[in-house]
This record gives sequence, C-alpha cells and structure tokens, in this order.
Amino acid sequence: MMLAALLFAAAVATPNANAATAAAPPETVFTRFTLKSPGDEAKLVEVVQRAWKTMKRLDVITDTTPLIWRGDGYVLEVITWRSASIPDNAPDEILAQWKEMNALAKVEFVEVWPVSEGSSLPAAVPSK
Repeated sequence: MMLAALLFAAAVATPNANAATAAAPPETVFTRFTLKSPGDEAKLVEVVQRAWKTMKRLDVITDTTPLIWRGDGYVLEVITWRSASIPDNAPDEILAQWKEMNALAKVEFVEVWPVSEGSSLPAAVPSK
C-alpha cells in the first residue's frame, strides 16, 4: 500500500512533457550552420531535410514549410516549433540528428522569434 502511494505521488509530481510543451507558445528559430568543410554542404542539407521529416512525423514543428538558404560556407534554416519548450526537451531521435549536424558545422541560433496568431514568415526562397 505504501509503495502504491509513493508511486502515485511520484506520478503526480512528475510534469507531463506533453502538457509542458503544449503550454508554451510556438517559436520560429533561425539557425546558421557554418560548414566545417565546404565539401560537406550537400551532406548537411540532407541531414537537415531528414531532421525536418522526423520533426514533422513527431509533430513537433508546425505545418509551415521549413526554409533553407545556402550561402558561401554556410546554410541558414528556419523552422517553427509547435512550442518554445520543445527544443529544450527534444526527443532522442532529434538529438541524434542534431549531433550529426554538429559534426558537419558550427551551429548558431541566430534569432528566436515568438509566433503570434496571424503572423507569418516571408515566402520561401528555393534552395540550390
């Protein structure tokens, strides 16, 4: 009986990850990937696009199409998380893909933009 009471108390005291992520508003993140090796651009873009598919399948980003721009030695990505708390609590599958990105580039979060109802992003610029 005591064990059941302790387990119940622990369950009540443990925050529900879905409730925590649902409470925070959406957030658009601009990320700059500075390539460690110029020849890795195509590989990085492939990892980023694969990560988008994972994020969409896990329903952690909005239905807004992620954007990507390629520059001289860098790649910019724009995605909108369903909740600002998701990146800090990312699932292991996404963390593994971020590790791949970090192996190919220096990753910098250029800007974080809270999303309000009715706001939108500029039109997509096609990648190369």
